[in-house]
Amino acid sequence: MAALPPDELLRLWTAEQLPAERAIGQIVQNLARLQTAIDQHGQALSSLRAEVARLHTAPRKCTPGKG
Repeated sequence: MAALPPDELLRLWTAEQLPAERAIGQIVQNLARLQTAIDQHGQALSSLRAEVARLHTAPRKCTPGKG
C-alpha cells in the first residue's frame, strides 16, 4: 500500500479514523521517501558543484574579433 500524503494523514488522524500503528507506518514510509529524495538531491547538487568548478578552471576559448 502506498504511503498517504501528510495532509491526508493529518485529516484522518484528526478525525480519529487512523489507528496509531497505521499512522506510524505511514509516517515511516513518508520519512523514507523524503530521505531518498534528500539523498538524490544531494548527489545532484554535488555533481552540479563539480561541473561548475570544472567550468571555472577550464581554459577560456576566445573567438577572433571578440574579447
